[in-house]
Amino acid sequence: MFIEKFTRLVHKHLNTPSFRLFTLLTNDPLQKAVIREIRHGIWKSDVVNWEKFGCEGRLWGTKGQLLSWLYDPVNMCWCELNQVNDHLSALVISEEQDNWECDLREVQGFAASKDMYDPFSNLKAFVELMAPGLLTPVTPEKLKENLAHAERRILQDNEPHSFSRWTWDGRVFIENIDGSHHLAAAIVQAEQLNVPVRLNGRLRTYRLNPAALACLRRDFDMYVVSSEPKQANALHTAIKDYKAPYSEVPLPFPYTKQRALMLPKENNRSVKISNILSGAGFQDLAVYLDNLARPSDC
Repeated sequence: MFIEKFTRLVHKHLNTPSFRLFTLLTNDPLQKAVIREIRHGIWKSDVVNWEKFGCEGRLWGTKGQLLSWLYDPVNMCWCELNQVNDHLSALVISEEQDNWECDLREVQGFAASKDMYDPFSNLKAFVELMAPGLLTPVTPEKLKENLAHAERRILQDNEPHSFSRWTWDGRVFIENIDGSHHLAAAIVQAEQLNVPVRLNGRLRTYRLNPAALACLRRDFDMYVVSSEPKQANALHTAIKDYKAPYSEVPLPFPYTKQRALMLPKENNRSVKISNILSGAGFQDLAVYLDNLARPSDC
């Protein structure tokens, strides 16, 4: 009799939504999708655009979008909602500064090039492979020739320069239209000759907003999970069975196989899921973003 009661008790426990959710999150390693630092390239498109976090969704052109699910106990149904969160909208601040000055040697990347689909870790490697003839001879005259090349309209005196910088990346990118080969050669030669070349223009800086992040951390626990269909569907089903509300936000490129799972701290069921995720070693997105919000430079 005791064995039969014990067996029924164990079977009942193993069939509870909470246990099935626990089993899924702890036994499926593919549910975890840790953000891996990407190799920094010289193209602006290589920078992770956290300013686009929360911009993908059904509300075209709207920032701070959350795709949310919650259980309606009155109608006893599961509801899908498109929501806008003001704190997520304000997570990244964009600032413009006119008449900003820098030295040519501070520029470390470009907005455009016919070779921008090829990976390069630095400008010297880029020009050595794509246009080595522009690097010799290493003389002030050759530097001036590269700077004056008609292909590079961005450096003509009658056109303003434009620069971009993301504080979590730290580098300065010039918003060029063309002329990447000659510009890269000029930067390399200016470094070799130790010759200053002053640039002036408009700088757009993107930075994470610690106040907005603090508000998100106050309201949600945020974890990085897989966005692969099999894992996403299994997790959605398990949370739905548990009747816990949650939201999700796709991560920006290149993290297209990951998403943010946002669990409201005001709901006890969501808090229990958060405890399971934390205990299973899922990456805390809030901690990751908090570290990005503290750049060493800029």
